[in-house]
Amino acid sequence: ATAGPTGNYTVRFDADEVPEDGLLTGMLADDGGPIEVAGRIELTPPANYALRTGLKARAGAPAEIARALQFAGPTDADGRREFSLAGSL
Repeated sequence: ATAGPTGNYTVRFDADEVPEDGLLTGMLADDGGPIEVAGRIELTPPANYALRTGLKARAGAPAEIARALQFAGPTDADGRREFSLAGSL
């Protein structure tokens, strides 16, 4: 978990070993803080990543955070904003 002004976040991988195809899938979640985060990250060989997560400002979150989340796109029916990021290292 990493702490910061926007909260704490954890990525959990269920695999004890890297599968033969090299695909690792992890679940991303917040551990509290002003932003509710729930999503998934996939790591694939040779050094690719894809992150897809939902973001939502919690009640009482600083106004700056709520405004910044508007850049993540429109809200869904639950008030979450989908955020995706992919690339390679």
